[in-house]
Amino acid sequence: MLTGDAEGALALYERCLEIHWTQGHPRVTTALAGRALALATLNSDDILGPVAQMPDALLDEVIDAVLSRAQLAPSAAAMRVLQATLALAEARCAPYVRAVRMVQTEVARQVGDVAVRVEAFDALLPLARSDAERIDVLQGLAAGLSEAEQHADAERAYVQAVAAAVELDDPGYISRTQRNAGLYLADRERSAEAVRLLSEAIEAARGADLLPELGRALIGLGIVHQHAGDLDAARAALSEGTTLLPPEDHDRLRGRSHLNALDAGDGCGCGDLDAAMSEALMTLVGPLVAPDLLEGLKVRMTADGPAVAIELARTPDDAELDRLNRVIQHGLAQLRAGAEVDV
Repeated sequence: MLTGDAEGALALYERCLEIHWTQGHPRVTTALAGRALALATLNSDDILGPVAQMPDALLDEVIDAVLSRAQLAPSAAAMRVLQATLALAEARCAPYVRAVRMVQTEVARQVGDVAVRVEAFDALLPLARSDAERIDVLQGLAAGLSEAEQHADAERAYVQAVAAAVELDDPGYISRTQRNAGLYLADRERSAEAVRLLSEAIEAARGADLLPELGRALIGLGIVHQHAGDLDAARAALSEGTTLLPPEDHDRLRGRSHLNALDAGDGCGCGDLDAAMSEALMTLVGPLVAPDLLEGLKVRMTADGPAVAIELARTPDDAELDRLNRVIQHGLAQLRAGAEVDV
């Protein structure tokens, strides 16, 4: 499938399936999952035909393989396979409906299918196994509804999430739900309400000494203050908040970018994210190489990902150059992981 030859992949999976089935090999389940993806890529109407006839024990294994493959390689074809898998789970193994829906929310997010994402979160609400899980689902639903511009429903979901967190009496959940609701209101240009909720999020996190939640709430409040023109309050919140998160964290990068804008005299701007990433990468890499080697570095985001320009203070030997390349790649991986965190 990596070559894009769905017909060739299908032929290989059919052959693998024939061999594994004859030998009773356990990899028959992964062959069926791969076959389903190839058929979905070819827009077949019968993606999981043979699977529906399998005994329950093997059916569970095929669904596990389908879910794993969809998460590893999210695509429109994977979405079609998940939809077929959902229908099969509803008909044959109801306990798997929740697992399929959860994977749908993530794959839909990655491929940009807002409608399926909202539908999946909505279906997960009555399936939540704990109050905390219900809060997570409500927050995901609210974000999806906001992206779909269904703002009345989005606001309702945010309100329900905050109320559920308060009822749960968990400071971490209270802070996170209030922060997310506050940032949503800020995007809707309701700054006064946003400041109130973000301030409450800060209070909840500070009272429980939850430093990551405190940092995120402070950065959110600082950005709202900055965009509203309250620059002293913005600087104070951003300066504190950015010290509470690791260099690669997405929110810290946003906070540093906005602080850079303040330093540059751009009171309402968002700053230069490339400069913030350069600073973060230097923080990650600098302590891991010889102290007299690295003069500086700059990160520039491109369509193909981050490009790094290195300034050396001297000529490195081969071992130093190899180590520098390795720690830079590791640092970039940390930055990418931080950017993918969805809180």
